[in-house]
Amino acid sequence: MGDSSLPDDADFIAASAVAVLAIAVSAGARIKGDPTLSEWVREVGELPSWRDDAHGWAVALHRIQRKYALPSDTELADRTIEQSLFNRVRSSARDVLSSRDPRARQFYLSMASMAAGSLLAFAYGSESLAAIEATFAAAHVKSGRQGGIRANAARSDVKRKAFAHLSSSFSKVPLHEKGEAKDKPHLPMLAEALRSFLATSHLPEKTRKQWAKAWAVEKLKCASDHEA
Repeated sequence: MGDSSLPDDADFIAASAVAVLAIAVSAGARIKGDPTLSEWVREVGELPSWRDDAHGWAVALHRIQRKYALPSDTELADRTIEQSLFNRVRSSARDVLSSRDPRARQFYLSMASMAAGSLLAFAYGSESLAAIEATFAAAHVKSGRQGGIRANAARSDVKRKAFAHLSSSFSKVPLHEKGEAKDKPHLPMLAEALRSFLATSHLPEKTRKQWAKAWAVEKLKCASDHEA
């Protein structure tokens, strides 16, 4: 798996897949009397921190999963339900990271989540459904906060780069010279500059125009304050 297939650390879908796999590890550790499952849980539990080393985490998971991707018929038949569920979570989490298709990634994440939920039911046995739901809720809140913080930081960084690019491209804010938009910022021109800029070319047109307008307002205000 090459670097091009790895997600950015701010990727919320990837963060969710990591959280689901963590749930499966926690559930698998509660299931006793299954040395194979215990070994699988140990392997995944020893992965490097995804937050500290997303690349190393993904590569190590791919290496682990590759050992179990094509089991023999005998190995497959001998697997317990719990082993099959854990393997499904592990393989689906890896697929989330390796796929670049948004719809496919959502599908793999849902597969991992369903398998992790079933594994939790086996792990907790007679414990109440409320206890299982509480575990899910805690993981959801944790992954949501972490993913949200990372996503906001990444978006702020891209916006900063957008403003810097516009400032380097235009010494003054380009204005419409005629028509109803006279003396107003030439937003299509600014948005086009962001469309051709690698760091912002992937953004929706609406976002590029919003950022272009925000940059122009800030730039014009600074110019006005300077003249005053």
